[in-house]
Amino acid sequence: MSIFRKTCWLPLFCLSVLAFGEEGSVVIPEPWEKVFLEKLLERGEYRLAEKHCRERMTRKDSPTMAVEMAVELLRVLAEKSLASPPSSREEPWKQAEEIYTKFQKDFPHNLGRALMDYQWGVAILARARQQFFEETTPDDARAKIREAIRIFRSVDTRLQTIPQEIPRRKSHGSRTSDDVELSVWEIVSLQNKTRFQLLVALLFQGETYPAESMDRINAIQQALAQAQLLHGIPGDSPLVWDARLAEAVCYRLLGDTESCRKRLEAMELHPQSEPMALRIAAEKLRLWTLEKRYATAQEFLKNSFAEDVFGQCGELDLAILELFLRLWEKAVEEKDEDATKQGHTDVMAVLDQIRKNDTPRWVRQAERLLAQAMEQQGNSGDLSLLMLAADSACRTGDLEKAALACEKAWTRAVALKDAPNAVLVGSQLAAILYQQNQINESLAWFRKISITFPEQTDAMKNHHVAVALAAQLLNDAVDAAPFQKTSEPLEKAMETYEAVLVEHYRYFGKSDPNILDVLEKLEKLSRIRKKANETVDIAMIRAARIPTDDPRHTEAVRSALRAWEEYLTQLATQQAESPDTFRRAVRGAIQWAEKQPLPPEETLRPVRWRLDYLPETATHAEKWLRKRLDDATLSGEIRTEAQCLLVLTLVSQGREAEIAPLLEKLTQVGGSGHAQTLDAIFRKLYELFRKRTTEDSRKKVAQLLLVVWTALQKEATTFPEKVWNERQRMASEALLAVGRTDEAFQEYEQLAQKYPKRRDIQLAWSRILSDEAIRGKNPDLLSRAQSQWRDVEKHSPTQSDDWWEAKYHLALLYDALGQPEKATRMVQTLHVLHPGMGGKNFSGKWQKWLQAPPTTSPK
Repeated sequence: MSIFRKTCWLPLFCLSVLAFGEEGSVVIPEPWEKVFLEKLLERGEYRLAEKHCRERMTRKDSPTMAVEMAVELLRVLAEKSLASPPSSREEPWKQAEEIYTKFQKDFPHNLGRALMDYQWGVAILARARQQFFEETTPDDARAKIREAIRIFRSVDTRLQTIPQEIPRRKSHGSRTSDDVELSVWEIVSLQNKTRFQLLVALLFQGETYPAESMDRINAIQQALAQAQLLHGIPGDSPLVWDARLAEAVCYRLLGDTESCRKRLEAMELHPQSEPMALRIAAEKLRLWTLEKRYATAQEFLKNSFAEDVFGQCGELDLAILELFLRLWEKAVEEKDEDATKQGHTDVMAVLDQIRKNDTPRWVRQAERLLAQAMEQQGNSGDLSLLMLAADSACRTGDLEKAALACEKAWTRAVALKDAPNAVLVGSQLAAILYQQNQINESLAWFRKISITFPEQTDAMKNHHVAVALAAQLLNDAVDAAPFQKTSEPLEKAMETYEAVLVEHYRYFGKSDPNILDVLEKLEKLSRIRKKANETVDIAMIRAARIPTDDPRHTEAVRSALRAWEEYLTQLATQQAESPDTFRRAVRGAIQWAEKQPLPPEETLRPVRWRLDYLPETATHAEKWLRKRLDDATLSGEIRTEAQCLLVLTLVSQGREAEIAPLLEKLTQVGGSGHAQTLDAIFRKLYELFRKRTTEDSRKKVAQLLLVVWTALQKEATTFPEKVWNERQRMASEALLAVGRTDEAFQEYEQLAQKYPKRRDIQLAWSRILSDEAIRGKNPDLLSRAQSQWRDVEKHSPTQSDDWWEAKYHLALLYDALGQPEKATRMVQTLHVLHPGMGGKNFSGKWQKWLQAPPTTSPK
């Protein structure tokens, strides 16, 4: 018999007929087939048993075989459900329920309906037992017990009519080919089993209610009446002794100890099987415990059983536990400290034996008994009992009760500095909360148990679970947030995730072999949250934790350099407010970078930082670059960049006399890659040109830029057309900066025709065209300029900077065309419609226009 069949199908007092072989299951005609199925179930081979039943059902050897195989399939699926872990129970149970429902629909009047109903009632009763001890509150289990009772009574009524119905149906010829043939013996046997199962269900129902409650008394009295109905069972049936033992149990539960004793003594006058003898012994122990004859019970245990009695009969093991629980409670009531300690020791010893030797079903009942005893006598402060109460509460599924019990156990364990038990009960509650989809609460507990006892073996593992839960919350928040928008829940989720990652590094940074992964996640999160300062710190820590010979070190350094770049860019916009902070940050970035084994392509980054943010250190940068350029092994690409930077260092120092010869030398170098070298210098100078803010400084860099441009034009054929057009645009800006307007005019005119949708090009061309038209008073150009600016106005959002610039230039063009009244009317209309007049960028110009005569054509 498998553990499952010992633990799940037996009702409360081991009275289920399944404990007695043929008496508890439906008859299968072929003996070999019965043995085959029993062996499969004993081994837990539910899939094979299910497959066999389904195949036999399709063969349709006979109506009786088809029905009985359907009954067996229901039994297999129900047992599979009860033997499965909680997460996997529902699917096989659902299949069993579907089989039962389909049978009811397909064969509403079939004589085999009684067989199916009986088996379904047994399954319902077994599921109620499992729910009562493992899963849910008593009310859920009681609902199923009531359903089983209804089914058994219905089957009993049905079986009483079948003997009269069969001859009548035969004589009238109303029997169909799919009817099941039941002999009178089979009908009587099934009726006896049904009535016994009804007795078991009523007795179990009574036990689920509190002692001395009316509900309990009523259910037990009904069970007693049912037991007395079974007195007529033939004496060779095992049900005889089961029914008599159940009758004795009923008397004890009703408080009639004398009648209970008489029934037990009468049973002992007859030879009994060993299992039945052990069950009778269990009932005797319960009777003596109820009568407070503790000495008699203890003497009986001492003289009748060996120490290894545990595991032979679950009812006996529970009865022993009940006895020692009562002795312990008695010592607590009498305030006998020595007896209380001994009672506690004895109870825990018995519980330990049950855990070691009995099947899970009996262990659950033992733990439930102890938890109930604790509730009755209050919180004793004993950690082992608090742990047991917490475990029992978690198994009931009552989350509020489980949380309270776990909190008590946790508090006591922490007070006693019992780290293993504290972590155990905390983990248990955290897991329960997660199963209930209370992720925030579960996360809080996983963090709590980890950082309270960080030295524990599983502390780091539990905190990794916390990291995973925080990531789950963040993912959920991201999914719930509007696209590309932040939200309060999202911000909170990011804060929590960041806090957990930081916490993990603080507590487990030295011991976690996977800490680099944690740091990488923390760095990415800080970058997403735009916390540049923190990103720099984390990136540097990550790079420092990786050995330089590790392939990951290079990537970490690149990431740190990127973090520094982002941080410096952010501070650059704020340097006017805190220049000292900005300069310290720049120096810090340079010092850190210069101490790292940088990837080849990053070796010049510290020099760029000096030139971009600390121009006064250009001399230092120049010396470093000249030394670097003396290295014959320097690659071509890096050498080109170094040469460009050297030019920029001279620009920063204002040494224009030295720049021109150096540029001349660079532009005249031939050979492979010459065009790329010139292009690199050109692009670097253009970047510098765009960064300059004063007209004089822009003009100086523009002149150098045009020197390179002159040389680069000789290499025009080596560039793709799109790239070359972009270089042409850059050069046109330089031409404007140095005052070579005519050349710039020609260049931009060509570019404007090539790129009608490039806004930057169209705007630049519009400005050049307008300025040239007004300067030369050329009517054709003035008309072209008007058309160009109207196009810009049309394609610009109303009141945008481009829109206001277009309006301003159109006013100037009206004035230049000798139509000042139109210009004035347009300006006045704009003033009425848009009093702000374009804000700080344009309002000043408009005010001058309104104050000055239109013919002055203010700019």
